[in-house]
Amino acid sequence: MTGEHEAALKGEAPVQSPEALARAVLRRSRERPGDAVVRATVRKLLEVWERGEKPSKALYRAGMASIVAMRASCDGAGVGAVFMHGDRIVTTGVNGALAGDDECFQHGCDMVNGNCVRTSHAEVNGIAFAAAEGISLKGATTTQSHGPCWPCGKLLLTAGIRGVEYLEEYKPDPRVVDAFARRGFPLKRLEV
Repeated sequence: MTGEHEAALKGEAPVQSPEALARAVLRRSRERPGDAVVRATVRKLLEVWERGEKPSKALYRAGMASIVAMRASCDGAGVGAVFMHGDRIVTTGVNGALAGDDECFQHGCDMVNGNCVRTSHAEVNGIAFAAAEGISLKGATTTQSHGPCWPCGKLLLTAGIRGVEYLEEYKPDPRVVDAFARRGFPLKRLEV
């Protein structure tokens, strides 16, 4: 890895290309349960770029959510969410601990009833960042590495999200499907 890519991953310098970021993320990410689809999506995105082609919009969104997921700090599953207005990314979220707190990979997960409570879900972090920065998510959509759980599904709808697409199921809950269907908003699994 070049010094430029290392600096970019630490937030000290901009990445020169999306391909460079994807390669750097693949090299530095940890293998976690549920990461197979995420890693495969990033590899597929890289293959398209290496052929000199432009990825489809669905593959681009799925690839971005997957790259974001690899930044997750929970050893359980790396989950990433990309919030968009039309084709523009307005914020992202990743499951992780509160800023400044210990991360799962440093000290292990804090498990309660089979769930890690050290981290907030990707949807929560993305919505919280948008709210803190004054970014409206009303009418936005989100592409996620994993489908929303019931609490996150409710939060997405309350925040004004009008559609969710995801790569992999995460604790599927029929209440999420029903809540989106009753409002006529898409909730669909992506096949890329």
